[in-house]
Amino acid sequence: MFTGLRATNSMGEGLDLPLGDYSSGYLVVDVDGLGPVKAAFTTTQLANTAGSQFRSSVRESRNVVITLGLRPDFVASSGQSLRDGLYRFFSPGEAVTLGVFMDGEILGQLVGRTETVDPEIFVKKPSVVISVLCFDPDIVGAQVTTDTWASHATTTRAVEYSGTVPTGFVLSTAALTGAVSAIEIRNQSSLADTYFNFADSLLTGDVVRFSTVKGSKYAKRSRTSVEKSVLYGVPASAVWGVLYPGSNTIRVKHTGTAFNYSLSYFPRYGGI
Repeated sequence: MFTGLRATNSMGEGLDLPLGDYSSGYLVVDVDGLGPVKAAFTTTQLANTAGSQFRSSVRESRNVVITLGLRPDFVASSGQSLRDGLYRFFSPGEAVTLGVFMDGEILGQLVGRTETVDPEIFVKKPSVVISVLCFDPDIVGAQVTTDTWASHATTTRAVEYSGTVPTGFVLSTAALTGAVSAIEIRNQSSLADTYFNFADSLLTGDVVRFSTVKGSKYAKRSRTSVEKSVLYGVPASAVWGVLYPGSNTIRVKHTGTAFNYSLSYFPRYGGI
């Protein structure tokens, strides 16, 4: 059950907004926009054919609208001081992070920018309506999950992904104990079967990291404490795989010396 929000401003200051608790002077009246967002479709209309043909879809940005009642005690706080406190966290155009709490525990975070802050001042029960636009619609898990395994030609590993929308991951090798010339990452799920290939002359002591995270994809190699991009080793046919909701079967295959590796990811949720 949804139990509240935590707003964090660009200075790292936090404001807790729990449901049913207005000891801070802020009463959460309503929070809209935490469910799955609307999808936008691209279609093609065909001559002499009813309807249209589906081409693609994409989820739109998330708009979170928070309605807060102000409950000053007129000793330590007033309506104006409570509004000033909110403006420190919600200022139009400025960045804000919203932590989403379920059953008292943080589920994840939304990163957005305040669109509007509309206070009702000259009323018996003052309130403020805040609109936050989150251009990434997903609630990103607050805790990273990391699994550690060893590469093998045939052995697979199961990853049970609890998120509700796909998420990218970072695969990092331990320091190599021998030469490696190629790495293949395969992920099988009920939704897709993807291959990611990489080829390069890797030496003992090298560490390689691959990120398939949306907006932050890379292939990097660390050698003698110097890190460089090795995207040249990723062919155009490679698929930057992701974890899909439910069961995923991962296989990391090597050409050369076997190595240990870790797989890290943040779960992503399409709504609550």
